[in-house]
Amino acid sequence: MFKTIKIIVMAALCLNLSLKAQRPDQPKPPQTVTTITGKVISAYNGGPLGSATVKTASQTVITDNGGEFHLSLNKGKHILTVSYLTHTIKKLNITVPLKEPLVIALEPQDQQLKEIEVVSTGYQNIPKERATGSFEVIDNGLFNRSTGSDVFSRLDGVSTGTLFLKNNSTLRRTPYQGLMIRGKSGLNGDQPPLIVLDNFPYDGDPNNINPNDVQSITLLKDAAAASIWGTRAGNGVIVITTKKGRFNEPFELSFNTNFSFTAKPDLGYLKSIGSSDYIDVEKMLFRNGFYDRALNPKFPFKALSPVVEILAGQKAGTVSAAEADAQINAMRDQDVRNDFLKYIYRNEETYKLLCKQDYFLVNRSDIVCRENIVQLKTAFSHRKEILLKIPAGRSVFVSQGRTREFMAWWAGVL
Repeated sequence: MFKTIKIIVMAALCLNLSLKAQRPDQPKPPQTVTTITGKVISAYNGGPLGSATVKTASQTVITDNGGEFHLSLNKGKHILTVSYLTHTIKKLNITVPLKEPLVIALEPQDQQLKEIEVVSTGYQNIPKERATGSFEVIDNGLFNRSTGSDVFSRLDGVSTGTLFLKNNSTLRRTPYQGLMIRGKSGLNGDQPPLIVLDNFPYDGDPNNINPNDVQSITLLKDAAAASIWGTRAGNGVIVITTKKGRFNEPFELSFNTNFSFTAKPDLGYLKSIGSSDYIDVEKMLFRNGFYDRALNPKFPFKALSPVVEILAGQKAGTVSAAEADAQINAMRDQDVRNDFLKYIYRNEETYKLLCKQDYFLVNRSDIVCRENIVQLKTAFSHRKEILLKIPAGRSVFVSQGRTREFMAWWAGVL
């Protein structure tokens, strides 16, 4: 009985498989394709966006000048991706057929273009990657990190290719006179570098250039500068570009002030012999004939201290012994360092006033009352675009100053 049931079940399974294998496939229902129309506009002003890209899983179309596009899609759900230059990409889900007109608004997006670094050779402006030779560009931010009343004092310590000689401040009155770019070489190694101000060689006083007018500085260091400016550029070129007015910009007024602090000089730091002891040494040398040669009438140009002259007058009989002792004793308590602190050394004061229209006033006095400078610097710049947008301009720089100075000699009795 069990064997008979087993045979019947297996026969039924074979019949089912056979029927399934011979069953024809059911035809799929035809899919309906619908053409939809949409429009891409800007969310900023509602204007149409031509040449926008509209993508689906199987199609990509471009909008026409009116911002319209057409897509042939099957019924159902689809994802649209819409993109346009300077606008954000937008994705949205739609269902075909559409129940309402399809209008896609894209939000504007600010895109920062890559900044192109330009090098000014004084002759032309070229991209940095096309510039040949050794050069260094100092922008306005780096230039204003240091303070100074002139352009070249602000370059000290900013550039790696410059050398300032500070060992002889008496001969080198300005930082520019002690500036070297290519080092000391050749027979005329002390010749300063060439200054190019707004594309023209500058032969005037470098102190007349207002540092607040400087926009950027380019240092040309190698022989490539000589190929542009000739033999005058043998020791390098300093290309200075000043600030210019901008077209269709409102009036601007700016104020700039600088503060600098330095330690008060300690004239007593260097230990030296006192005035009273120095006078005793001079009297001892006078008794032993040390100044006899200097007091000889054959040498009329003699430089002697007041004590020696008093002793010489006493020896010649023109000054009595009592008068000589009184005059010499009056100088025993005198210290020339106190006179320097009282009459020469004082606080440094620097005042500057700058307007965007290039008005500059400086009143400067050094910590050593060696010089007093009053300068009035006025600059005028005008630019316009003539035929075919050719730029044309003119600049006028006027500098008027007054300098008072004196030389202090460390001579006499300490």
